[in-house]
Formats: sequence, C-alpha cells, structure tokens
Amino acid sequence: MNFEYNVFISYGSVEGSQDDIISQWAVRFCEYLSIILERLSQQLTFLLHDDLRSRKQLLGTESPVVLTKTAIFVTIIAPEYANSESYQNELQEIYNAVYKDTNESNRKVNRIFKVLTLPITDNQQPECMINEISYDFFEINRFNKKAKTFDLLTNNQPEDNFWFKLVDLAYDIYNSLNSLEGNNNQTVAKDKYVYLAETSFDQTENRDEIKRELQHIGYNILPLIKLSNDSEQLEPLIKNYLGRSVLSIHIMGAFYGEFLKNSKHSLVDFQNLLVKSFIEKSNNEFKRMIWIPSDLKTTDQRQSLFLNRLKRDESSSGTEIIEAPVEVFKTVLKNRLFELEKPDSFKSTSKKVYVIAENGNFHDLSSFFDILKKNNIDIIESEFTDQNAGIITIHKQNLVRADAILIYQGNSNKEWLYSKIQDVIKAPGFGKEFPFKTIGLISKEEINENIIKFLQDAIIQKSDSLDEVFCNDFVKNIIQE
Repeated sequence: MNFEYNVFISYGSVEGSQDDIISQWAVRFCEYLSIILERLSQQLTFLLHDDLRSRKQLLGTESPVVLTKTAIFVTIIAPEYANSESYQNELQEIYNAVYKDTNESNRKVNRIFKVLTLPITDNQQPECMINEISYDFFEINRFNKKAKTFDLLTNNQPEDNFWFKLVDLAYDIYNSLNSLEGNNNQTVAKDKYVYLAETSFDQTENRDEIKRELQHIGYNILPLIKLSNDSEQLEPLIKNYLGRSVLSIHIMGAFYGEFLKNSKHSLVDFQNLLVKSFIEKSNNEFKRMIWIPSDLKTTDQRQSLFLNRLKRDESSSGTEIIEAPVEVFKTVLKNRLFELEKPDSFKSTSKKVYVIAENGNFHDLSSFFDILKKNNIDIIESEFTDQNAGIITIHKQNLVRADAILIYQGNSNKEWLYSKIQDVIKAPGFGKEFPFKTIGLISKEEINENIIKFLQDAIIQKSDSLDEVFCNDFVKNIIQE
C-alpha cells in the first residue's frame, strides 16, 4: 500500500488556562516520538494535527481526503479533550478512514495507536476509540491510586518509564508500517502470534517487558484491541485470538480486579478459564504459561484465594505455572517457544537421568556418574541453593525432561527427602506426559510403604553408599525398551 504520509499525530485543542499546558505536552511528545521513529526508519513523513488544521484553512482540504492517504495514526487523548466536539469528530473520521469495514477480531495490523495522558473512562472517550489499545503515559500510585502524567515540560529529561513506553510505541508503529508496506525488515514475523493476557495494573510494567521480549524474538502480540468488560462479547473474541496463537501467557498480580459484566469472574480470571477450556478441547496441543512473580505480595483476599486455586488445580500437561523472578520467567518462556518452533531439536537418542541431591552430596556419586556416561546416559544435576533464583521452576522443568530419577539423601534430613519424593509423585501435574522408566532411591531412612506405592516400582537402597547391584539394575531399567 502506498501512502502520502506515514504517521499522523492527532491531538485536540481545549479552551481556558489548561490549553497551553496540554498543547505544549502534545508538541513535546511529538518531538520525542519523531526522534525515535526516525532512528528506526530514515524516510518517514509526519503530519501533525496543527498541519492538518492549516491545510483545511488555507487550502480547503477536507480531512477524510488526507486521512485516507495516511498509514498510521497516533491519537493523544487527554481528559481536557473529552468535551471537544471538533476533536471527537476528527477521531471518528480517523476511525472511518481506517477500520470502518474491518472486523476487529480478524485485524492483523494496528493502524491507530491511542495515547492517554491520564486514565479516561469509556464513557469519556469517543465510542470509536474505546476498543483501541491504549499506551498509558502516566503512572498510578500503588497506595493512593492517583494517576500522574509523565512530565515533559520541566528542564529535566523525561523519566525512564516515559522512554520505555515511548520505545514500545515506536516499535509497534514501525512494525505496522513495515507490514502495511510489505517490507521484510519488521522485528516480528507475519504469522507468529502469542496471546499475552491482560493483567492487573500493578503488573503493567512486567507485561510491557515481556511483550518487548516476545517482539524481539519475532512474535506478534494478541489482543490487538482493548478487551471489553462484557464477558459475552469477550468469549468469542478471545477464542478467535487463541486459535491464532501458539500459546498464552498469564501474569498474576496483587489484585483480583472487578467482576466483568455478565460474569462472576474478573478479567484475569475469566481469561484463564477460557484458556483452560480451550486446552481441554485442543488435546493439549495448545500451551498456557502462568507466571507468578516471586516477590508478589497481595493483601487482596479474593486474589489470594484465586492464586491458591491456580497453584492447586491448574497445573496440567497443557499448563505450566512458574513462580520466579521476571528474568527467569523470560528465559523459560524463550525455551518453550523454541521447543514449539523446533521440536526435533529436543529429540535425543540419549536418555536423561535427573539426579536429585543437595550440592554437598554429589561427590559421593562420582562412580555412579561414570557408569551412566559409559552407557550414553545424560545427567541432569539439581541445584538446591538459596541463592539460585527460580530454582523451583528449574526443578519442575527437570522432572518433566527426565527419563529417570535418582534421589540421593546423603546427609540431608528426612523432611528434605520426603519433599523430593512428593515432587516426583506430582510430576504429571507439572506437565510430565510419560511415566519415568525407573526411579532410584538411596536413603538411610525407612520409607513409608504408602509412599512407595506411588513410586512405580522404584528401586530402593537403604544405605549411605552406592551398591553395584543397585547401579546395574537402575541402568538396565533405563536402557531397555
């Protein structure tokens, strides 16, 4: 598609003492955005709201004629513009020029980017703009819930949060421009989608960070429009998005949120329930990742109950719950996407044994490791240290990957031993699709018979040291088909 203008930046005008402040903020915002966009692409043509106004006055050019020749629209919406009839008409003209005959659920590229300087209710926005995803250039105080616009008018440089949000906006515009023009140099691929579920306001920055990471490795992000607060409208839309995606990501925050219309669930909860149902009907081909930040603290009783339910009931072969810092989660996420893209890369002729022991006990197993290596068996070693962030996540991944398990108690206490046995028993809930070929247990403790029943004919050695017969039986169980 050929356009006369690449980007039109639209902002309103208001009357009264606030006019200068709002207009100055909008102009400064335009300057910063154009700088970032020109660094991404050297040949961009911009049209500003004031330029369009001048065209209409001097040349008599009608707005719709100009708008149909424009690729991307950035609309700055401030509370002060809410009652401006002329600006609301302009926004309607923009929407008509872009999306009038487009089904929102099948939209493949965004052409309208809505910038909010402060929170604005749906009732205060033109109806045509309600469903557009907003880029919020304000922050909400977590304690008093008051919003503050990012400061652009002092002599100081804008704060980091402004630049993060501006770069996100610039890259999204850049990708849309390339997609419209049929270029191959956009940072995301055309047909690779991930459903990144909406979350509570306290996790907005983490969601933005994960979104950047996904775009960096070539994925488009759904949803492309703002989700409605009506569950009946949401259900078909989200199902449409899930059908286009390879997996969904759900970020848990500290707050449960308000109930949706026609539902007894919040938006975060409702999305989870829909995805759970979608997985059950897709025979586990679709995957869901639920991330709970390791530093999350909630005083919301409903959210505490919701998180407890997730941890208790939602782990399945199609769902992975990860409680870890954001950097650990991003690493796990990239690994999962790589596995989905290139499953053959993870197929190996070698069997894998996950050896569960505390770090100080591994030296006792050196001879056993030699036997495993001679039989072409790979060794996955556990790392149980307080300093290792995300160790629970890694531990669960190892249980899923392994063909066999060896638990070595050594000088660890009985509580440690039983906790690891319980983890092995719960492996199917972590996503383990096939039973272990064998489970070996070397313990100085007498293991409860009721627990042994759950360990699938485990080989148990009641001793502090390795026995040759035990080692041979263990290896034989692994390599036999």
